[in-house]
This record gives sequence, structure tokens and C-alpha cells, in this order.
Amino acid sequence: MHVLLFLLMLRSGYKSLFPNRFDLSGVSNTYESVVSADGEKKRLDQYLSNVFQEHTRSYISVLCENGLVFVNNKIQNKSYKVSKGDVITFTVEEKTPTSVAPEKIPLDILYEDEYILCVNKPSGMVVHPAVGSPNGTFVNALLYHLGSDAEKLLHPEHNKEIALLESDDDEVEDGDIDLPETPAAAKASPVSLRPGIVHRLDKGTTGVLIAGKTPEAVAKLCKLFAQRQVKKVYVAVCVGHPGHTTIAEPIGRSHKNRQLMCVYDGPPGKPAVTHVRTLAFDGRLSAGLLRIETGRTHQIRVHLKERRTPVLGDEAYGSSDWNRRLLRSDSIRRPLLHAYQTQFTHPFTGRPLTLRAPIPPDMAALLAKIAPQTDKSDNSVIPGESALLDPLTGLLRGSCHVPGRDLHGEGGQQAEEEWDEIDEGEDILEVSKGFVPMDRLVEETEDWTLLPLSPDLDGY
Repeated sequence: MHVLLFLLMLRSGYKSLFPNRFDLSGVSNTYESVVSADGEKKRLDQYLSNVFQEHTRSYISVLCENGLVFVNNKIQNKSYKVSKGDVITFTVEEKTPTSVAPEKIPLDILYEDEYILCVNKPSGMVVHPAVGSPNGTFVNALLYHLGSDAEKLLHPEHNKEIALLESDDDEVEDGDIDLPETPAAAKASPVSLRPGIVHRLDKGTTGVLIAGKTPEAVAKLCKLFAQRQVKKVYVAVCVGHPGHTTIAEPIGRSHKNRQLMCVYDGPPGKPAVTHVRTLAFDGRLSAGLLRIETGRTHQIRVHLKERRTPVLGDEAYGSSDWNRRLLRSDSIRRPLLHAYQTQFTHPFTGRPLTLRAPIPPDMAALLAKIAPQTDKSDNSVIPGESALLDPLTGLLRGSCHVPGRDLHGEGGQQAEEEWDEIDEGEDILEVSKGFVPMDRLVEETEDWTLLPLSPDLDGY
């Protein structure tokens, strides 16, 4: 009966049920999630806003209040406490952006010439307009920055070559190329809404973001990404100790939740390779460098979850216990993942470019706790400073080289012996809260997210 009523509401239109601040006209999207152990005992509205981060908690609450959210095929209110195995579904019509306009939004520019613009993307900024994010995106800021020159990118004729490069999500090798993640998103996010965009960073991820200023630049940059000629290194704060390793696990879209990705042994998983080098570890949390060979959607977050050392603050793939502590102590609600360095050969000048984005303040504050800077005179801790960071530039003090073999395709191959350059534990900064020896790092069954949280760890 409830399902029949729900279908009738969809057919007849239910926009009038909602407050004016929500426009639900446009693309019809169905969402489904199966609750895991990490999600147990959360309120329904809290759980859904964590899993489907494109929707706010208040938006989810409105859906619940109007009987549009089903748990195990039964309507539930927003205060319902979810249990492991619950199947949650809801379908809404969402506004589809049809055009993109310039907006005066400040940009932190790292590099710019007549062809390319590279910025340090802040947390919370969506890359391009799509369902749920019609404005306030990087594209809106880019068009304002380009002024009259933006017309070249907006003209449909100039997007033909770009559209060919981005025509098939399943065939594009590097997931960083900005392709829609679902069929509904594909309809809602045509090439015309993504002028200048050649790759994507998730909403919560900060760091180096590259855009083309002309159609020719966009096409050439897309080709560099597709051919894996762009080398990217990330900094992450992880729960536990990922070690020095290469994670080569195929990634595909989850059958249980189409908004999320997971590891598969075979199809539909596609090859994905992430090299990891741990910089510092304090017995609970670590700071790591990650170099990706492929760019599957959510690749680093999925691979670190598979290693049982997830990104701290990651609501979709992380540890709910540690995330709650992070929110309570530091008011941070995002995955602590930063696109630190990007290297490529300029497609027009032929010159090599290395772009680095300073570590953002929220991550720097955590690094100061994981690897504090000490005064050489008396070995006392210098408040707010990390031994890993230059306090003036916000950049890493040491090398951000992450060794590892190229396990997927040609180009950028490195000898496996490079790992020998990092002696066991030598490059890992040992700090007062303890150090886990290398022989423990290979224990694949160790699940750091399940470690009990001691009440005396007030530093987090």
C-alpha cells in the first residue's frame, strides 16, 4: 500500500509538499543504501546525509517528514535508528541545471598562463554544476575569472572534441576526467556545464585542480590524463598505519549503493593502483603520501578502506568512531585528503610543471598533533607546528617521492628495488605516543578502525 501511494505521488507530482527552499523538479533519481556495521544506531536523517553527501540533513529530514524514505519497504520517520542490514530507499526529482553563469568567487591561483589555470581547491567547493549543486562551483568562478574569454569554452562547437574524449565513462582510463557517475547525472551534467574542466576532485578534497582556458587546452589536458601522463601525489591523514606499500585492487561501483565504490576480484572492477608511503605515525593516526597510477572514482579512499586504514573524516568509507571524535574535537566534517602535488609536461610549451598546494589549516592542525615540532634547545613541543611542514609555506619539508612499480600500462616505470631506499621504519617519524614496527605493518587482518578509543587521548 505504501509503495503504491508513493508511486502515485511521484506520478502526480509532490513539489507542493516541500518548503520553497527545495526545488525538486527535474531529473528523477532513486537512491538505495544497505546499512553496514559502521552505520548502526544512527538516526535515519543523519545516516542518509552522511552516505549521500550531496544532500543536506535538512533536505533528508523534509523527505522523511513527507513519507518519501523507505526502510525495508516501510516508511520511517527521521528519528528512526538504523540497524545493520537495513535497506533504505528514496526517490526524488531534483533540479537539473541547464546553464552555467559567471560568479565572483575567490580563487587561490597556483599557476596561470594563456592556456592553463591551476588552483588550490578549498574543501566544500564542487567542481562543476550538477544536480544538487547548480551554482557556487569552480566552473562558475572560472567563467568569472576568464571574463569575455570564457565565451570560447561555452560555445557548443568548441566542445565537440572534448565530448569525444569524455563520451564513455567505462572506456576512460583515468577516473579523474570529469565524467558523470550515474546515468541520471550524465543527463544533468552535459559538457556545456563543465567548460574548462579536465579532471575532478571530490567536494571535500582540497588541493591542486587544473582547468583549460581554451578548447584546445582542454582537449590536450584531457589526453594527458587519459594517457596517464599526469603524476599526482596526495597527502592523507589515516586511521592506523598503512605502511610503505602498493595497493593494486580493482575498483567498481557498489551493487548495494550506486553512489559508492568498492573492491572486486574481477568484473565489474577495473584495475586501480595506489602507492603508499607513511610519513609519520603516533600509534593511532598517521600522515601518508599516496601516488595514484590510475584515477578511479574515490580510488584512494576505497583502497585505504580495503587496507583497513581509512582516511580520517571519511563518512562514506571511514571509521564512524574516529569520525565522531574528529568532529567533536576539531569540528572537521570532511575526508582529510589533499591533492598535494601534480606533475605533467605543459602540452603547449613542452616544459615540465610541478604544482604544489599548501596543506590546508584543518589538516595542518592534525599533522601538528601526529608529528609535533619540537624546540631543539629543550625538546619541548612547539604548539601548532608540525615537524612535517614548513610553517611559512605550508609545504612538506622533505621529499614527496612515493616509490613503486608501474603495475598498469606503460610510462613512468620504476624499479621495485626503489622500496629498498626506504629502510624499515627509517623514514617514518617516531613520536611520543608510540611507534609500530614494520613487522606489524604486513598484518593484513589488523583492523585499525576497531581499536578501542582510550578516554585519555584528548589530543584528537
